[in-house]
Amino acid sequence: AEAEVSVLGEGDTVDVVIPEECNGVKVTVLKSVYSTNGSLFSDGNPISLYLPKTLTTVSELGLCNVSKITVDNDNPVFCDDNGVLFNKDKTELIYYPSEMQDKQYIIPESVQEISLAAFIRNKYIEEFIVDSDNDYFSVKDGVLYDRNQTKLIYYPGGKKDTEYTVPDTVSEIGDYGFSYNACLTTVGLPDSVKHIGQCAFTEARALESISIPESVTELSPGVFSFCFSLTDVSLPD
Repeated sequence: AEAEVSVLGEGDTVDVVIPEECNGVKVTVLKSVYSTNGSLFSDGNPISLYLPKTLTTVSELGLCNVSKITVDNDNPVFCDDNGVLFNKDKTELIYYPSEMQDKQYIIPESVQEISLAAFIRNKYIEEFIVDSDNDYFSVKDGVLYDRNQTKLIYYPGGKKDTEYTVPDTVSEIGDYGFSYNACLTTVGLPDSVKHIGQCAFTEARALESISIPESVTELSPGVFSFCFSLTDVSLPD
């Protein structure tokens, strides 16, 4: 069975427990969770979410308004660490709750993969830190990169700078890489960048201008969706 959860209301955190069974059928898939106060595009209560041992699939893109995740200890696929969702052996960071309000997050030593949508909608993180024993990721100025800094994975949603220049070691901007940041007005992309991932700047609502280098020959879907302030995009000839 698949689960979709909608919570109506506003105020304090709501505890949502996904059941192991529904009408005698095991719940194995969680498609979406969100809350609303009843108005269109308005968020409601933050959600503290409990996942049962039967759950084997979670759509992180469908999780909204979540402030904490707790996983049943007997779940064979997932686990949690301080409210963050991981696979069982903590080699993949699957989802960092969008309503978790810490300003820093440390990527644990064990993490080798990060889900493409792991940090979307979180507007509180101002700085990433990578455990010194992690061999797969790195940071520069609080921005998350792969180990060799050839791929920008995620620019913190809560980072307050209005301008940012991507280092010239970078050849790829990851999916959702700059999404949901509310302060950036200008991003500089070097000629080393060859690929810009899908929805890379979606909901970057303060973004006003950007120049796409000649090294980029194709733009992925949704790159600038909901960038309502964007008035100047320079494309190569």
